[in-house]
Amino acid sequence: MDLHELSCFVEIARELSFSRAARHLNITQPPLTRKIQRLEAELGVRLFIRDHRGVQLTDAGRLVLRGVDPVFAAADRLKAIASLAADGKAGVLRIGIGMGLGGPMSQVISDHSQNIPEIEIEVRDLVSSQSHFGLRDVDIDAALVRAPVDEAMESEPLFEERFQILMCRANPLSRFRTLKLSQLAEQPLLIHPRSACAGLYDRIMELFNKASISPKMLRFATSPFDETVAMLVALGKGIYIGSQSLIGTGTFTCYPVFSSRLVEVPLEEPGAKIQVCLAWRRHERSKAVLGFLEIARTKIKAEIGSMSQSRLRQRNGTRVDRVSRLRLRHAQERGPVSLQLPQ
Repeated sequence: MDLHELSCFVEIARELSFSRAARHLNITQPPLTRKIQRLEAELGVRLFIRDHRGVQLTDAGRLVLRGVDPVFAAADRLKAIASLAADGKAGVLRIGIGMGLGGPMSQVISDHSQNIPEIEIEVRDLVSSQSHFGLRDVDIDAALVRAPVDEAMESEPLFEERFQILMCRANPLSRFRTLKLSQLAEQPLLIHPRSACAGLYDRIMELFNKASISPKMLRFATSPFDETVAMLVALGKGIYIGSQSLIGTGTFTCYPVFSSRLVEVPLEEPGAKIQVCLAWRRHERSKAVLGFLEIARTKIKAEIGSMSQSRLRQRNGTRVDRVSRLRLRHAQERGPVSLQLPQ
């Protein structure tokens, strides 16, 4: 339906005169008459009666006149939405989230929704391989995933997760502050299938290969650190290598029933970490997607920086406390100091 034809209809209905309506609309009368004829043909009714007494609305014309205001209001809303969408301030964004990465992304989505509430955000859980296909097939607009990211897509590393070893508290190795791979050579390794999280699986295998160690793998895990793994580790059936970051992301899931029986020990090896990346389609032009990416990188980097500063202050505080305790102990060992003044 042509909105301009509706506008012409409204003007004639107000003036009850084709000639006066034509003057107000700044057109001649014949084109105005044709517009009304087309509108009547589309609606299948007569809108006006024209006779020697002038112009009158038909019953159908009066009903149409009552209904045009909501049509114009809806059209105005549609124009406003289209304008917002063109500026990246309205529409739908489909965001993919890798396993254990929901924490920082939830903060990003919250900030984004407060700043641009007109954009609806749909969230989908991903394993690493799914994110590649989803971004390629336009099912997903952006994703937070672990490396590696397909070279056909754009990506930006935002932070890293360090590898941690989960083991039973009764394991003799649990008393160490850090562990080397050489200390794990005889430990059964619980590991998920590569299809569940290829980046994490490949990184773990690469570390063992570099150390010339063949791990004793037990493939009990259906996904990275599921409840079965927690139970088996708590029972002392093996160890699990996962990842954790400063901001709490990672492949460890808290199962309170097992927490008192489990211990996490950092893996001290060069390269014992995995990058977490923001990924999106190459040559992305959508202002909505690009705006979301900017909010995501700014928010997550700020959170990483804040946590790093907090850790540094905590570490420096620990050092100061340690130095203070050493000085106090040294003073106590020396005993009281007596001063002899000259006579």
